[in-house]
Amino acid sequence: MNAPARAADEHRDAPGGAPRRLAGAGEPPGTGRPRWAAIVTALVVAATVAVRLWPLISRHMLGGLLEYDDGVYYNASAHLIGGALPYRDFVFVQPPGVLLLLAPFGALARVAGDQAAMTAARVAMIIVAAGNAWLLMRLTRRWSGGVAAAAAGATYAVWGGAAAAERTVLLEPLLGLGLLGAMTLLDAREPTGAPPRRTNAAARLVAAGVILGFALTVKTWAVADIAVLAGWLLWRSGWRPGWLAGWRARRRRGWRAALTLAGPAFAAAALVCLPFFAAAPGAMVHQVILDQLGRTERLTPDPVVFLHEVAGFGQVYGRAGAAPGVAIAVLALLAAAVLCTLWRGPRIWAVLAIAQLALVLPQRSYTYHYIDFAAPALAACAGVAAAAVLRAVRPGRFRGPAPSAAVGAMMVALAAFGWQSVTQDVVGSRVPPALGSFFAAHPCAFSDYPSLLAATGAETRQVRLHCGNLVDYTGAALSAGDGRMLVPLGHSTRGRLYCPASWQAQVRGVLAASDAAVLSWRPQRWTPDTWQFFHQRFRMSSRVGYFTLWTLR
Repeated sequence: MNAPARAADEHRDAPGGAPRRLAGAGEPPGTGRPRWAAIVTALVVAATVAVRLWPLISRHMLGGLLEYDDGVYYNASAHLIGGALPYRDFVFVQPPGVLLLLAPFGALARVAGDQAAMTAARVAMIIVAAGNAWLLMRLTRRWSGGVAAAAAGATYAVWGGAAAAERTVLLEPLLGLGLLGAMTLLDAREPTGAPPRRTNAAARLVAAGVILGFALTVKTWAVADIAVLAGWLLWRSGWRPGWLAGWRARRRRGWRAALTLAGPAFAAAALVCLPFFAAAPGAMVHQVILDQLGRTERLTPDPVVFLHEVAGFGQVYGRAGAAPGVAIAVLALLAAAVLCTLWRGPRIWAVLAIAQLALVLPQRSYTYHYIDFAAPALAACAGVAAAAVLRAVRPGRFRGPAPSAAVGAMMVALAAFGWQSVTQDVVGSRVPPALGSFFAAHPCAFSDYPSLLAATGAETRQVRLHCGNLVDYTGAALSAGDGRMLVPLGHSTRGRLYCPASWQAQVRGVLAASDAAVLSWRPQRWTPDTWQFFHQRFRMSSRVGYFTLWTLR
């Protein structure tokens, strides 16, 4: 292979064996480009924060009800601070990493209250998103140049597929941080610009593996990132056959590099999970792995809603708003960006995007924030494709109508995404003061919506009083049914589906220990026996917003 071809191949195949000098990277000190790069990066990071934070502040919803899952993670963390263990003492269908990350906020709640702690946790997640944008731009700039970095960062900042998921405590932004942090370590070089020494390279591989292992303790999907990066190191370091001498030695180096990454990743994950596994090994395997693999209910059955959520229009539209044709056009552009990256490189972004989408899109439990798992890779592909388009229409200087039209179209698309992400109503609601007063008057009030306990300041108080609490209301039903949340119960139900019988017994036990109840707008999958028990114990007091308040008879 001649030198120009080998250099082009390296340009396409970063990281692991990233080229020593790429277009737009490594400019001499004192030139204007690094200064402009810093300014552009600062603007993109600021836009990332603004797009996620401003809708919450402007609608007074920073402490409101935004999600179901964020309440589960916060409540589980509060119970962990109170001495309970997930899997053994309550159902938790995710690995324990997010509980450990939220533990400082659970401790803060004991001093400042649940509302302040939940608000701080949401701000922390927005900071995580800003860090993701910064790392993404840094990597893209080193591999593909400043134009690609700016386009990739701007896409990540304003695209609803990322923004909608990064306004509260969800798992996908943390997976992105782990992936980008690991890739940054894999790309690190000596300060002089020389290739890293072997000892430093090994240390960086181990550190990158540890970071990916911590991501794996947040959500099992991180195993896809570990597999892709390990495979990429194997391929880059010597698996590819060739006519050059030393292929077998290079193949051994490839296996060594891949195992040096994957080994510490799984070891770090095992170390974090070991205390929880030792306390309840069977329950942990059942809840984290078997229940997730056995899920049957579709959370997004409507194909139009599915298209909107995958395209990044957010969960705010439902069947209204943007037409399906617009969503299809956006998905076509993303697919074209992935194919362009496979062709023009660095191919690692395209391989990651394909692997992540192949894992996420077939999920029966798919919901709007799942696409954020692939957001960094898709944004990087968009940046690489944008730079390729600009080079194609006018290599060299930006002159003439063609590059102006291309730049204008990209700016309009980014502005449209940003406007949509900022101005559309955020799904959720503010918490009426009457709900807070009700929970204060009834310290052990039952609720079927976990986020409500944190939003009203009731969660930490209930943990201290040892009130009955399922922590994850629907997750407990999922676990009771081995992944099937709805099952037929007896011949007298006339074909209706209910949550499993063991879960019904758990709910009745919690209701028996509660001094009040707050039921949300969501349909209750209670059997007639559970409803009879509920009405014998409680009577409706009032209705506040989307909730009905019940007190003891």
